[in-house]
Amino acid sequence: MDLPEDVRTALKGKQPEDIVISVRYKNHRGETSERKIIPLEISLGNNEYHKETQWLLQVWDLDKEDYRTYALKDIKEWLDFPNTIPEQR
Repeated sequence: MDLPEDVRTALKGKQPEDIVISVRYKNHRGETSERKIIPLEISLGNNEYHKETQWLLQVWDLDKEDYRTYALKDIKEWLDFPNTIPEQR
């Protein structure tokens, strides 16, 4: 799995498959799909897709192979959790 260096650093030595979370997410177009993500940071804010100030989850999306910002309110279901959790920063 080819990941950016800052994502590898966030893994704290864990293997990506050990901390990937699967979620069912509804995007800004109202489309719902299952996503495999590596959570990186949670923050309170907004952006071009999430206009209202709200809780946002910064992730590495394994299917898109890119950084994404998910509104926590749009995560409709948490499907799969890892067996291990990396130590906090």
